[in-house]
Amino acid sequence: MSGLRNEVLEASIRILGPATRQVLSTRLDSRKVLLSPEGLRRDWRGLAVQAEIDEGSISSGKISDTECFFQKWRAKGGTVGELLKFLEAMDRFDVIDDTLEMIYGDYDKSQSEVGGLRTLSPPPIDQVSLYDQDILTRDDLRNLEAGRGLQHYDALVLHADAERDINFVQTLVEKLEGEYGLKLCLKDRDLVGGLQLETEAVVRVITERCSRVIVVLSPEFLASNMNRYFTGFAHALSVD
Repeated sequence: MSGLRNEVLEASIRILGPATRQVLSTRLDSRKVLLSPEGLRRDWRGLAVQAEIDEGSISSGKISDTECFFQKWRAKGGTVGELLKFLEAMDRFDVIDDTLEMIYGDYDKSQSEVGGLRTLSPPPIDQVSLYDQDILTRDDLRNLEAGRGLQHYDALVLHADAERDINFVQTLVEKLEGEYGLKLCLKDRDLVGGLQLETEAVVRVITERCSRVIVVLSPEFLASNMNRYFTGFAHALSVD
């Protein structure tokens, strides 16, 4: 797109502030009947198709469909330039006009908060601390140190601490990771130690970082209020 600030186009959609996302959600949540000239839905579904995110995986629960889409797309590394390109293909120039200045403001704010670092570019190892709020797992640390983005998982595995549950999970992990090449997240194995709010971290993994949640049901699992909360939360978001 010509005439726009290149540095903003290259920035991650993580820079988008709550007010900007709210406007986007307000304009894109409502399902449109007419298609764009390119045959795309003119609502959040058009974004999902272009971002190659399964529409069926997006179910708002207590948040908007558009916000749910952005949570999933953030984990895949979507950029502002892609967002504007997608909206253009959807013939939603009205949304671009309504949000472009807000996006510029979000970008400028992000630059001042990180001392002028490019928000899109993965931070060098000595600047990882600037992204502490997004570091949830050990894979995040390794990826950022290697110049890659935050880790996305095929599934989060929830289980009780009972010995038989742990033994079953070990077999499950060996099968899914070893034979099928899936990337799993286990709370005790993968979450960064010392997180002040472990519950919030697990919720963010469910909403932002994984495609599915695997629950190993057992009497011990169901006896935990926290495990029941995580399971109910994932169900409310319609995470598989």
